[in-house]
Amino acid sequence: MTVLSVIASSCAKAPETSIEAPVSEPSSIEAAADTAAEPTQPAVEQAQPVEQAPALDAYGLFAHPDNRPGDAFDELWGQKVPDPYRWLEDASNADVQTWIKAQDSRARSWLSTLPTRAGFEARLAELLDVAAISTPIVKKNKAFYFERGSKDEKSIVYVRDLGNAQSEPRVLLDPNKLSEDGSISIGDIYPDPNGKLMAYTLKKNNADQATVYIMDVETGQNLEDKIEGGRYADPEWDVNYDGDSYGFYYTWFPTDESIPVDERPGKTEIRLHRLGTDANNDPVIVKALDDPTKFHYVSLSEEHQILAYMIQDGWNGNTLRYQNLNKKEPRWIDIPTQKNMTYMPIVVDGIMYLLTNDDSPKFKIVKIDLQTKVPKLVLPNLNKDKWKVIVPESEDSVIQDFAIVGNKLFVVTLKDVVNELNVYSLNGRHLKTIALPDKGSIVTMHGLNKDKYLYFKFTSFKLPGSVYRIDAKTLEMTMWKEIETPAQTGDIISEQLFATSKDGTKVPMFVLRHKDTPLDGTAKTMIYGYGGFNVSITPSFNSTIYPWLEKGGIYVYSILRGGGEYGEKWHQDGMGMKKQNVFDDYFAVAEYLIEHKYTRSESLAAYGGSNGGLLMGAAMTQRPDLYGAIVCAVPLLDMIRYQKFGSGRTWIGEYGNAENSEEEFKNIYAYTPYSHVTKRDYPSVLFLGADSDDRVDPMHARKMTAAIQDNTTSDKPVLLRIEKNSGHGGADMKQATIAKQADIFAYLQAILK
Repeated sequence: MTVLSVIASSCAKAPETSIEAPVSEPSSIEAAADTAAEPTQPAVEQAQPVEQAPALDAYGLFAHPDNRPGDAFDELWGQKVPDPYRWLEDASNADVQTWIKAQDSRARSWLSTLPTRAGFEARLAELLDVAAISTPIVKKNKAFYFERGSKDEKSIVYVRDLGNAQSEPRVLLDPNKLSEDGSISIGDIYPDPNGKLMAYTLKKNNADQATVYIMDVETGQNLEDKIEGGRYADPEWDVNYDGDSYGFYYTWFPTDESIPVDERPGKTEIRLHRLGTDANNDPVIVKALDDPTKFHYVSLSEEHQILAYMIQDGWNGNTLRYQNLNKKEPRWIDIPTQKNMTYMPIVVDGIMYLLTNDDSPKFKIVKIDLQTKVPKLVLPNLNKDKWKVIVPESEDSVIQDFAIVGNKLFVVTLKDVVNELNVYSLNGRHLKTIALPDKGSIVTMHGLNKDKYLYFKFTSFKLPGSVYRIDAKTLEMTMWKEIETPAQTGDIISEQLFATSKDGTKVPMFVLRHKDTPLDGTAKTMIYGYGGFNVSITPSFNSTIYPWLEKGGIYVYSILRGGGEYGEKWHQDGMGMKKQNVFDDYFAVAEYLIEHKYTRSESLAAYGGSNGGLLMGAAMTQRPDLYGAIVCAVPLLDMIRYQKFGSGRTWIGEYGNAENSEEEFKNIYAYTPYSHVTKRDYPSVLFLGADSDDRVDPMHARKMTAAIQDNTTSDKPVLLRIEKNSGHGGADMKQATIAKQADIFAYLQAILK
């Protein structure tokens, strides 16, 4: 068991010379949807009029549909905020659907003609024609894991008997067979402590909303149990006195469509499901908070004695309490916490081990004796003077995660954006530093105190994600499953560099390039950026960028404030009232690369998605001069109204809310991209949306596409491509990934100079 929070998953990628060419605007959205580049029909007898093909611009694109700007507006704190494309917010409107189809058709028809697309697609198919695997979850000597074979579209769930060296992995769940069109996806798996049952979630179109099912592992058949509202479920299995699983605690998400979408996160409840019962009658353990800015969830100790309960205040910390389930009448007992601090527990034998940044911005691990033997009417003394620090805060690294296996602490730290793994006794004595295969990242760890091995997945810029295990007794590390790649990783150079932001802050970046790529300022370059929600961008293998590198391109990962790479202060310096720091950091990286002759502005592309899509919007509106093209994926862009859509209210702690106060309004209004589109030259933009995104509403991409198309004074393409059967994280089918990435690379090759 590790303490990585599941909440992060709900947070949350032109030619210089201007050529004059007439552009014929369709008279209606419907007209644009039907346009196609067909040959002009010859004249016929009786002088019938000639049917003309739609006019193409200098790039070979037919005109975008009529975006129909209106006069809608909001008035906040005495200021009028125009919203000319508000009609595009309503995806259920038939006119909006017609507009979406027209925009998507326009983008795809052009992208499909680009000369480099076929080559990129073929190379991506080769690079993705390899296996992939997740870190196994081991229960009673059975390993449960996802694995995608080289020919599989989606990852399959397997179980393997580790007690029998001759046993072969057995398929438990194959999503490739769940639907003909690939629209059904597996969310996650939750095997019970005995390895006899497995709860799992299924999602339509890879959206966030999910349904929980339970499978008998031996037979592969589902039980009758079915739980709707499994978006944040994360089942925690419990057992009876005989050690058999009887059910699980979980977080229930409302499915009642009469509840406004933005209010539903505040209606989640902690429930207990008993096997064989109707989930609609599951008892409520903790009632709804009625606050959509907060999450709540539980975790159960491996002895099934201590039930910990956390309320997460956005991404700004959490409270913590627990129940001793061995008591006849369990009651909630509070662990002392501070506002905006994080407390992530693992409980072993009545001792709570806590990863926290309480008075330690780079985190520490403490242990607290829960005094489980005290009489019923006596409250245990849990005051902070009773806490014992066993792994202190470090000056030069951040503690990211830990696990307890075989009575040892396995602690993952991040130093200069590279992971390290150290082992300690439960009293804090350092036992060993594990030599990792490269400068890279530990993606996930799994293991319980009673287990013999810790399993983890490791990756770097040159090493695909392979699974290793460490013997908790000898601390020897061995390979459990190696993943190979056809990419020529030895030809790739990676270097860590530092730019200087507007306020003097040093901003790291990782620069990847082929060894033969000249540094003469002409390389076509992509800068990926995110900068938010305490998410750390660390070295990992990404086979989809290799075709770009092999063609002489440069790929850059920018490490921006708002992330978690240097602790909580680094996060806080890029959120709320300090959000502008993220944008300034990103611009500094671009300026560094130009100044040091890696690239030039007309050869430079900005790339980001989700919260990184907001960053792309800032690049468009604040520094359009820096970039030749921008790829803006599943973005937030209208920050005045974002909280009214999708999961928006859960992010108020990260961004603020323009409706809360005049101070917050002024801060948000100063940078919200949608409100700062004016008549000017913009770089070419490729917006990427997803038709089933229930996290970041696609209305952001629609409205911004229309705004840029109607206001740019350049002739550079502004496109909107919509991924079908896709949620916020994209389609989970390999072919869809290949097609999208080929479109992106071919687009940038066509636009960048």
